Amino acid sequence: MKKILSILFFVLISCNSSQKIIVSNLEEETFVQAYKTAVFYGCVNEATNDNFNKFSKENNDLGLATTVAILNHSTNEDAVNYGKEISKKVRTINYADYEGKKPIFADCMAFAFSKEVDSIARIQFLKR
Repeated sequence: MKKILSILFFVLISCNSSQKIIVSNLEEETFVQAYKTAVFYGCVNEATNDNFNKFSKENNDLGLATTVAILNHSTNEDAVNYGKEISKKVRTINYADYEGKKPIFADCMAFAFSKEVDSIARIQFLKR
């Protein structure tokens, strides 16, 4: 009987710690996604001279409200500022049909959802 109780106890403990790992991984992925979203927002907003923010407000969008709820104000602000910095990498295209235009959306998306930003977000998650 002791052996059965010991095995049962071990199984229960194993299930409980496994559940904590799953919850922790889900929490980390949610944080990382929110961080990348804030970076993207900062990049697009800076590259459009605050027009993305204006568009967001005019269309009754929540903006980064849900992101701030996940990250906190300070981390969100850091991510937005990083996005502003990477917006400087968006370059004008000098190709016939696109002369003088910038791939703001595409470049900001590529930068914000890159492995580099993923790594930064995971480090920020561990710091909190």
